[in-house]
Amino acid sequence: MEREEEKTVIHNHFATGANCQVFNSPVRVGIIAMPGAHVVQQAATETFEDEKQESATSDEQDGIVRQLLSAFYGNEKDAREFLAAIQGMSPVQITETVKRWVADGRISELSKNRALWRVLHDNGLYPRTEPNWNSRIK
Repeated sequence: MEREEEKTVIHNHFATGANCQVFNSPVRVGIIAMPGAHVVQQAATETFEDEKQESATSDEQDGIVRQLLSAFYGNEKDAREFLAAIQGMSPVQITETVKRWVADGRISELSKNRALWRVLHDNGLYPRTEPNWNSRIK
């Protein structure tokens, strides 16, 4: 399998009496510097591609929130809070959370079964089957 080459981005910063090159990529071998030079190695800042990925994630979350709204009586704040709360939870933890939120009146009793399962399942948040969901939500 071929390894994709990492691109080295070089920024030349010039100030009176100074000559410095900044390499914004991982340094794998070593650093060569002029005698008397001051070398600082630090992690590169976020790139435009990182920002694009974050906004895509945000856009995806907005789409999921829109799909969840009916189960949360149209309350966007609750839908967002629920979506954030279940990130990284196991399927059992997710169903327990749903049961609590139904008991608290934050999730509609009518939407807790197929409607909510479908949104979570289709968006990869709850991987188990609908019968599994229904048996856990009872």
